[in-house]
Amino acid sequence: MAELKKENGKKRPNVLWIQTDEHRPDSLGCYGSDWARTPNLDKLATRGAVFHECHVQSPTCVPSRTSMLTCKYPQELNVLENSPAFRDGFLGADEKLIPNLFADAGYQTASIGKWHTPNHPTWETNQQFILHEDGPVGFYDLAEGCSEEEHRVVKRPGGTSIIMGGIYPEHDGGTNLSSHVTDLAVDWLKENASLDGQPFFLRVSHLWPHTPVLLPKEWDGFYRPDEVPCRSLNRRVYLERSEYDREFSDGHRGFDLSIDTWHQVCADYYGLCSYVDFEVGRLLEALEELGLAENTIIAFNADHGKNLGEAGLCEKNTFDREVWRVPFILSLPGVVPEGEHRHDLMELMDFGPTVCSLAGIEPAEGMRGRDLFNSAEPEAVFGIVETCEEWGRRWIRAGVRTCKYRYDCTFMLEGDPLPEDACGANLFDLEADPYEENNLIDRPEMKGVAAELYHKVYSWYQRYPAEAE
Repeated sequence: MAELKKENGKKRPNVLWIQTDEHRPDSLGCYGSDWARTPNLDKLATRGAVFHECHVQSPTCVPSRTSMLTCKYPQELNVLENSPAFRDGFLGADEKLIPNLFADAGYQTASIGKWHTPNHPTWETNQQFILHEDGPVGFYDLAEGCSEEEHRVVKRPGGTSIIMGGIYPEHDGGTNLSSHVTDLAVDWLKENASLDGQPFFLRVSHLWPHTPVLLPKEWDGFYRPDEVPCRSLNRRVYLERSEYDREFSDGHRGFDLSIDTWHQVCADYYGLCSYVDFEVGRLLEALEELGLAENTIIAFNADHGKNLGEAGLCEKNTFDREVWRVPFILSLPGVVPEGEHRHDLMELMDFGPTVCSLAGIEPAEGMRGRDLFNSAEPEAVFGIVETCEEWGRRWIRAGVRTCKYRYDCTFMLEGDPLPEDACGANLFDLEADPYEENNLIDRPEMKGVAAELYHKVYSWYQRYPAEAE
């Protein structure tokens, strides 16, 4: 655990929090991908600390985002899947979220871009949007008059027909989902931030590389399909997975796509990650030009990752390493150690206590998570997710990650708890099998390990019951 340098008399630091969606760590050079071209985030990594084992509280948007803001686990808030978004009753107005703590300490707080959490007065300024109201794309279709063939659109064969790859249509407005967010954020900084002014806590929240995965035209072909990794359509891996994973794979129908199509989908996805890196570079350049970079905490993270055809899976909601683990980079010049690569286990909601500590702000009572620079590494980290209505049955799935193992199981089905011998678990030895291709759950010699991890999941869940209404 690294020690922080003293703050050398600087005034309170600003906070620039850059968040993306469905962003895998293997898309970034600073996470060890020797083929990835992400110069701006790689440069940020040299100026701060890179956390290689950051795990989200839930492998889907709303519970992950809500946990990060509240520093509480999804089951405590009864936010286990996406339907609580933009709804009342899940977060009380008096609940203190991380931005509220900063506002109480005299910071101006703002969020620009994707919001996607239950209703709550979280931000003083909230310029929320997910897609342009009059733009050329939706989650499932291009605008009327845009040819899917011309834009070589690939859609998920099963479930909702989300757009997994293709080219973003040119249109009169000229901007796209990420350039528009950057434009708004740069304008906000120019209008509201200054060297001598009120400190700020600004979140810049990109939807991309979340679906619709559509490359700006000038970025089409940024990666060739043969130069990015593609581990799609391994049927043996699919057959060894839990019933839960196989049901998701069957619903996605990833095996209906050819391997050549999957290579193109991977190239489009990783190309979009590099495009988002370009937009991050525009924002960081503006911060430098305004003279704010030297006294600003910069945090970069995603709310979860995604599958790219592994075991036939096409999206999220599982505890695969590509989904549960996300990039997390943190910098503050002169304080956070530069160029440090951390491999200790962390949870995404550790962001809250850590950034509060860097700014000299006390976390609210009841907040979970740890200060990454002043607390010991945990023995394990945990996650939980509930399936949405489109999958028919109500599964509650939970996972535990130790330094060596990943284990996940269905511990409730249709509201009833499942015993260990019926919970449909996955168990992987990440030291021997970093790509999680060999499920060990049925190996006799692993029975004791599986039992221990099952009980870790249950004891964790019981330690953090839902808050009383």
